Amino acid sequence: MAKLHLFPQIARKIPREIVKAAEEKYKSNKGCQYLDVLTHLLSFLLCHLGDCQSLRDVCNAMKCFLPNLKELGIEKTPSRNALSHQNARRNPNVFREIYMRLVKHLGQQPLGRDEVSGIRSSRVVLLDSSVVTLCLSLFQWASYKEEKGAIKMHTLFSMRDFLPVDIYVSDGKKSDNEGAYHLIPNKRQIIVADRGYDDSALWKTWDSNGVTFVVRLRRDIQFDRLEEFDLPSDTPQHILLDEGIKLTGDETSQNYQRPLRRVVVYRPYAENQSKRGISAYIHSATPDDKDDTIELVTNNAHLTATQVCELYKSRWNIESFFKTIKQNLRIKSFLGTNKNAVMSQIWCAMIALLLLRHLKQNAKYPWHMSNLVSLIRLAMFSTINLVEWLNNPLCLEQKDEENVAM
Repeated sequence: MAKLHLFPQIARKIPREIVKAAEEKYKSNKGCQYLDVLTHLLSFLLCHLGDCQSLRDVCNAMKCFLPNLKELGIEKTPSRNALSHQNARRNPNVFREIYMRLVKHLGQQPLGRDEVSGIRSSRVVLLDSSVVTLCLSLFQWASYKEEKGAIKMHTLFSMRDFLPVDIYVSDGKKSDNEGAYHLIPNKRQIIVADRGYDDSALWKTWDSNGVTFVVRLRRDIQFDRLEEFDLPSDTPQHILLDEGIKLTGDETSQNYQRPLRRVVVYRPYAENQSKRGISAYIHSATPDDKDDTIELVTNNAHLTATQVCELYKSRWNIESFFKTIKQNLRIKSFLGTNKNAVMSQIWCAMIALLLLRHLKQNAKYPWHMSNLVSLIRLAMFSTINLVEWLNNPLCLEQKDEENVAM
C-alpha cells in the first residue's frame, strides 16, 4: 500500500458510517451523480486546512490527492462546476449532522474546567454572535449597511467541550436577541450572554423551558427593588450588591412578570481598558473616564453572587473561539455566494476545528492551534506518518542531524 499524504490521514478520522448516516437522513445524494457528500465534505476540509483561495484551487488539490483518496472510497475528483452546483443546492444540515455525530464519536476530552465556581461546566453554555463582512454585490441576501453586506454567526457554545453546540447564520441586520430564538438551550442548562440579549420576551422563553440565564443588564431598564440580600463574608470585594428586583417598564413587565436577581459588580477603569488593549487605553483616555460597574441579572435564586459573577466572566471564552476560527479557518471568505454555500462552509469549518482539536489533544507535543494549522498546511503533501509527526514534529530534522554527524 502506497504511503498516504498527510491530508488523507486526517480525513480517515471521519468514519464512513457517520457520513453515510447523515446522507440517508437528509437524502443528500439523491440526484447528485457527480459529487457525493463525502467528496463534498473533503473538498471543504481541504479548503479550510489547505487555505484554498477558490474552487479551482480546491479541485486541483483534490486531483493531487486522488490516489490516496481512492482508499477512502472516492473514485473521481469533483469538477469546478459540480462543486459550485452542490454548494448552492445541497442542504447544509447534512454537514451539521456529521459534526454532531463526530463530536460523540471522537469522545472529546473537556478542554475547559470541570466546574465554574462550583457549577458543572457541562451545564454552562455561552451565547454570542460575530459579524463577518461580505461584498454586498455578491451576497445580496446578506444585507447589513447601505454599501456593505455581512452575515452574523449566532453561536451557542459549550463551556465543557469548548465547541459550538449549535450555530444559526443570519444577515448582518438581525439583532442578537432575534437570532437567539433559533438557539434554545436544553432544560436545566445555564446560559450566559451579554447585554445584546437583554430581552424580557426572550427571558420568558428561556424561563418557560427550564433554563437559567445570566445576562448583563442595560442601564435603561426600569425596575423596582424588592429586597437586598446579605453578602457572605467571603464574597469578593468587587461584588457590590445582590438584590431582588421586578421589571416595571410597560413592555418588559408584561413580557416577564417574575422576580429577578440583580448583582452589581465593580470593574476598575484600568481593567476595563486592559481587555481592549494598551493602545485603546492610551488613545481613548479622557479626564471624564472613570471606574465602571456591571449589572447582571439572573432568574436563579439559588446561585450565589460570586457564582453569577464567575459565570459572566466565563463568557470571554466564546470571544476566544471566534478569534480562533477567523484566524485559522476560511470563515471570512466563501466559495459560494448563496446561503446554502455559506452555511455548508461554516459547518465544515466546525468539523475541521473538531479534527484539529482531536489531533491536538492526542499529541504528545504541546501544540498551539495556530502552529498546528500552519504546519499542516506546509506538510499537507508530505507522506510522513501523522501520529509520529504530531508527537514529534521535529523528528525528521533530528534524524537529518544524526545522519550528518555520522
